[in-house]
Amino acid sequence: MNKKLDIKYQIILPSLSIVLSCLTHILDYGVIVLITVIYILACLIVFRKPSIIREPYMLTSLIVLATIFAIIMVYPPIVGNDSLKIIYFINNLVGTSKNNEAGHQPIQNPLITINRPSPLYAGLYPQIYFVFIYTILFTTLLLTLAKRYQNRIPIFSMTCTLMALNLPFIPFNWLMRFMLITGFLLPYLLAWLIGLKDIHKPLIVGILLAVIITGLASTIPLLGPSIPYEEYRELKELDKIIPYNKTVLIPNARIRYWFEALHYGKYNIVKEPSLETRPDYIVIDINHPLQPPRSRLIYRGKYVKVFELS
Repeated sequence: MNKKLDIKYQIILPSLSIVLSCLTHILDYGVIVLITVIYILACLIVFRKPSIIREPYMLTSLIVLATIFAIIMVYPPIVGNDSLKIIYFINNLVGTSKNNEAGHQPIQNPLITINRPSPLYAGLYPQIYFVFIYTILFTTLLLTLAKRYQNRIPIFSMTCTLMALNLPFIPFNWLMRFMLITGFLLPYLLAWLIGLKDIHKPLIVGILLAVIITGLASTIPLLGPSIPYEEYRELKELDKIIPYNKTVLIPNARIRYWFEALHYGKYNIVKEPSLETRPDYIVIDINHPLQPPRSRLIYRGKYVKVFELS
């Protein structure tokens, strides 16, 4: 491939990848930002290779990342206001906000407090899972520093990113989301480890199996509906209260999912009001503190309440 064509691809491909990641989900974009920042710091401080930063793909990545960041922070609606989650995360992390972006209390991190079982690790101590994860990450990190293996700088960057995303003091309502990224990036590290000639592969495979088995063993007992049976019955009985063919506003995603599943085709269900669809009724969580304006309460159960809008 000639040099001009090579430079063209180094500009187009990183730009396209970053834009698509941002449009997909703010978390994907955030991970790319974190990996890029760590990559630059690693080149400058750890591996002493500042010339890499002057490569076309790195300069392009920095410019595109900075431009997108400025756009989504100045005009959040372009990504569905997901960029505001960056502020919510920082507030939760430093403890300046008692609630997360959904308006609920942050869930205690199970790595620190094991009295309350978490959705992912109930049934086993969460510390076991994190021991296996950090064993893999520290092993990878040390190997990237100890010897001149191929591709060690990007592997070093991804390893540090995963360590940052799995820190024990991160509020668990955020840690659950970051665990999804762990599942995407960890296979790259494992493939790199297994591909090394002087690594004891059975040890790496054993640690990997331990991670998988621990996750499965703690998740399988929790398989089932996301709501208790009593709430299921309440939602099922709402068709006796709300007349058919009405527009029902349900802001809560969990309640809306089950209401749609139970009453599919009976109602026009919306998640937010608009000029085109004026809701007739609103179904909200029982703990929601506010009453919608110009409304009257027509049902109050143990889990949900229903208002008729005038």
